[in-house]
Amino acid sequence: RYELPKHVPLLLLIGALLVLYHRLLLGEVFVWGLPTLQFYPWRLLAVDLLQSGQLPLWNSYNGAGAPLFANYQSMLLYPLSWPSLILPTASMLSLMTVVHLAIGGWGMWRFSQRLGYSTLGSGLSTVAFGLTSYLVGRLGTFPMVAAGVWLPWLCWAAYGVVTERRRLDSAWLALFTALLLLAGHAQTAWYSLLLTGLYALWLAARQRQLRLSVIGGLAAGVLIGAMAAGVQLAATAELLFVSQRSGGVEREFALNFSYAPVRAANLIAPDFFGNPGDGTFITKGAFFEDAVYIGLIPLVSAFAAAFAWLRRRRDLDRPAYFMG
Repeated sequence: RYELPKHVPLLLLIGALLVLYHRLLLGEVFVWGLPTLQFYPWRLLAVDLLQSGQLPLWNSYNGAGAPLFANYQSMLLYPLSWPSLILPTASMLSLMTVVHLAIGGWGMWRFSQRLGYSTLGSGLSTVAFGLTSYLVGRLGTFPMVAAGVWLPWLCWAAYGVVTERRRLDSAWLALFTALLLLAGHAQTAWYSLLLTGLYALWLAARQRQLRLSVIGGLAAGVLIGAMAAGVQLAATAELLFVSQRSGGVEREFALNFSYAPVRAANLIAPDFFGNPGDGTFITKGAFFEDAVYIGLIPLVSAFAAAFAWLRRRRDLDRPAYFMG
């Protein structure tokens, strides 16, 4: 049978991104609350300090002053943010955020290829991840997008460590862990590492590879990656211990942006509760905080795959004399 070239999903994703965000190539930028109040000013200040021969350690313009380098979301050591230090800041931050969508889709393409998916399955996975509203809805929250796209790469590397036990895959895991931890969003980094760890342990148990060498390869990759990001993590930890949240926060404040079950309707329709872009958003909260739409076809396919897997397991457990 005819099979599409395996690179077609990547080309489709890149084409879609060019259509959706071509205006960035014409000089336009993302401009709204978070970029204009946080990420642009922080980066501009860092550039000014570096050009004057100073390290960008302190922000004297926030209140009575605040740390700049230790501010995790400044992402000053994140390599993929460095073009904005030497090129037009607003344009580079906006462009690199969209480039991250391509990086995330590329990672999902590599991961699905390693899992042995067909071109169709790989294509659905690639486009669904690269254009998921979870990332697209947060394009103005640069650190969140920068961190979120490394999840498929982490799973790709962890899969290699478990199934092939190559040192190279441990090295890749270290690299992607370092990039994740330098990207500037602590919650996303935590969730990504937690999910990758659970997936790796499940995979190792399923393939009967729960061996010291496998666990050591996974742990070494994550530990080396954390050490590579150690300067940033140490500075941020020092700031965290003296912050107003170091002693904990009230329950209502901590759960302020918790995901309400009713928001699951957004899995079926991204604008189920309206859209703030046209003034139709009818509920409280931030639209981008509840953005979870991945597309109906990928969603239905995921449920179908889970159902087929459960049914296959049930059939395998059924005694032979019940099989007809």
